[in-house]
Amino acid sequence: MRTTYKKAVINKDINAVRIALTSELIKDPRISSFKDMLSYAEEHLNDLYEIDNDNFQEKPHCEWNQDYLFDLKNKLLFNFSKQKLMHYETVARELFKEQANSVNQKEQQRNNPHGDIHRGDLKTPPKQHSCKKRKRIKKIAAGIAVLSTTVATVLETADAVADLAQHNSSQD
Repeated sequence: MRTTYKKAVINKDINAVRIALTSELIKDPRISSFKDMLSYAEEHLNDLYEIDNDNFQEKPHCEWNQDYLFDLKNKLLFNFSKQKLMHYETVARELFKEQANSVNQKEQQRNNPHGDIHRGDLKTPPKQHSCKKRKRIKKIAAGIAVLSTTVATVLETADAVADLAQHNSSQD
């Protein structure tokens, strides 16, 4: 877990924590770091979640795609409910399942450089996406990452402007 994330939790910077959590699911498709970060936030923040304020309707599994994941992430930025976050995690896990398997295989190869085969290694390889589809997925993930960074910057700027306005009004 990154130090900046821990600081955001300790400083009770709810917006930064929420953005980091939703971004982590895209950065690490294996979900493990997300789970650690979420547990840490839940232990230290009483107001991490909001009450779900809109009649959130989950789409059927057959309609899950990158656009739906992006839509869920946007909904979380405006209403960070536990229901939405858990569904977002489930959709991300499903959409990034093959990337998670690939990362795990690479890590396993790195940890086992001599190529020793163990019984648990004899699994069916994951289905490969076409090159065109992989490029599209990478572009979408990059776009989501850029949007997350932009939203974080906007929120930080808004906080700074509010602090400055409050400081100026207290001097008057």
